[in-house]
Amino acid sequence: MKSNLLLCTNLKTVMQHETLLREGQSYNGVLSLIDDDWYLFEESVRRSRPALNPKLFEGLYLSLTKRKDGRYYVNMKSIDRDELADPTRLAAAVYRELLQALINTHP
Repeated sequence: MKSNLLLCTNLKTVMQHETLLREGQSYNGVLSLIDDDWYLFEESVRRSRPALNPKLFEGLYLSLTKRKDGRYYVNMKSIDRDELADPTRLAAAVYRELLQALINTHP
């Protein structure tokens, strides 16, 4: 996951129900670059039930989710048998990915 800060840009929003973005609220939709410094965000139609545990990070070895109670959960993915041949290399790769997930979640 990469993070960018775009200065001096204009953002037009097309929302389903709200007119203004609310602080701390997450929105699903499409962000498009219209011109050099103009962006358009179109909110998608809301499903009847929001996702229970949104994924904050999706990697090769693990994913990071946040529960409604505010706790973060690390979920390991399946590991190929070939990767178990060098456990030190595998552990280092998992550690690097976890560190990347935590840094991207809390810059």
